[in-house]
Amino acid sequence: MDEAPPDSWFKRHFGNLLLTTYLIVEGCRGYLDADEVWDQAWWIIVTAVLVFNVLRRLPPYSEDRSLKAWIFVFLSLSHIMFFEESEGAVTARFMLLALLLLADGCLLYLGRSISLLPARREIKTGFLYRAVRHPAYGLYIIGDLLYLVAKPQPRNFLVAFIGIGSFVFRAHYEERVLAEDPAYREYQEKTPWRFLPGIY
Repeated sequence: MDEAPPDSWFKRHFGNLLLTTYLIVEGCRGYLDADEVWDQAWWIIVTAVLVFNVLRRLPPYSEDRSLKAWIFVFLSLSHIMFFEESEGAVTARFMLLALLLLADGCLLYLGRSISLLPARREIKTGFLYRAVRHPAYGLYIIGDLLYLVAKPQPRNFLVAFIGIGSFVFRAHYEERVLAEDPAYREYQEKTPWRFLPGIY
């Protein structure tokens, strides 16, 4: 029987290239939107570290490349652009910044395990992952709710519904892949909460 031809370089590294492109675009957007020098520096540092980790990742042991997985990834990343912000809500903006910094910390902690699509690499269980299995998603969900508190209007309710739903389904698809690893199943038993301790 003939052996299957090896994957092309592009096919093996497509996920890394896609995630690198997204991180650079998002980093540039954050840098251009930043008002303070320290904020600009933060965007540069975080983007550089994330891109470095992505470029040195090994291929995943397994990965879900289904259309559904792509849809939920796209919705979770893009929905925030459609919120209508309240310019006067200084407290909400400060809280959103704090949430973003914590979420960035989660992504930095993942290191080479960071991924767009549901994928199984090294299982990480430290930092905020000791309390919940998807802390970054939990922080993004709180951010969506803050947009509603700052400006509770129909458009924002719809965008928040789409965003929160996409994180729930994205976590579901990720855990289906991750649970192939006995270490992750053990982690699930020890860490019952997905997003918010004591809530969900």
